[in-house]
Amino acid sequence: MKKVFFALAAMVVVLCSCCDKKCDRKTDDGKLPFRLSLNVSTIQAYNLSVPEQINAVADAGFDGIELWIRDVYRYIDEGGSVDSIARLIRERGLVLENLIGHATWLSSDPKTHQEGLEAMKQDLELAAKLGSRCMAATGKGLTGWELADIPEYGRQYAEILDYGRALGVRPIVELWGHRIMSRVWQVEAVALESGRSDAGLLLDFYHLYRGGNSFASLALLDISQMPVIHLNDYPGAPAYNELTDADRTFPGEGICPYGEILPMLVAKGFDGALSLELFNESYWNHYATAPELLKVAHRKCLAAIDKALGRE
Repeated sequence: MKKVFFALAAMVVVLCSCCDKKCDRKTDDGKLPFRLSLNVSTIQAYNLSVPEQINAVADAGFDGIELWIRDVYRYIDEGGSVDSIARLIRERGLVLENLIGHATWLSSDPKTHQEGLEAMKQDLELAAKLGSRCMAATGKGLTGWELADIPEYGRQYAEILDYGRALGVRPIVELWGHRIMSRVWQVEAVALESGRSDAGLLLDFYHLYRGGNSFASLALLDISQMPVIHLNDYPGAPAYNELTDADRTFPGEGICPYGEILPMLVAKGFDGALSLELFNESYWNHYATAPELLKVAHRKCLAAIDKALGRE
């Protein structure tokens, strides 16, 4: 147990080391100090194929994209090729920031862990072929949380980090505000206990708020080494612990303290991607097409960022 508590006491230690691969950014003209990207969950109701998703995101002016691995597998099953996806991403000038998947690699149940580990390895191999920088690593397989088990959680994370490193893909531990790993200290503890310098976190403004975290606590992390952070907003009601994924809104339409968060990110050297991730059914009902929604989304993101950074 001493090891656990020493690890928790050391959470201000720098966790995330930068990816080996550095990507050119379309925002290097000084307009933004980071990339503005899009998680395709934002347009999932339009049932676009992966190539259609890529083209729509590029046409809207985003710098990068996060694909859902389920969509990629479906595209392949229907006769599409991995090479064609990778080639289109390059041709459209996008950065494939991350792949979203839910393999149950992290679990106290040996069977669940082993099955999830094999699925995560397969996902990482696909991510490498696509040219993805990172792979989301969620705690979906966890049904409980015990301090005494943190070293084991770290060991399991080290397994997928080592496998991903050999492929050139970095698994990053994702915080979910509505599930077991809802607190920053929990995902941080898993990363610390991995004993790996390339351990990393995947944070999300909505999930940080939904999990009851303080944005001020982000100052204790090495934000400069985070490859991607999910961008969104949320309403003041209902209460934070009653919000659902569907409540996420465009930046600037809720109460997220962008004026506090974004200047801190910039001051701490963040130069990865802010990636818009929404699941808002009201937008899907209001905007007839994905391009229409994405045009508004891009404009709203830039407006909120410019306001927060004093660039209006």
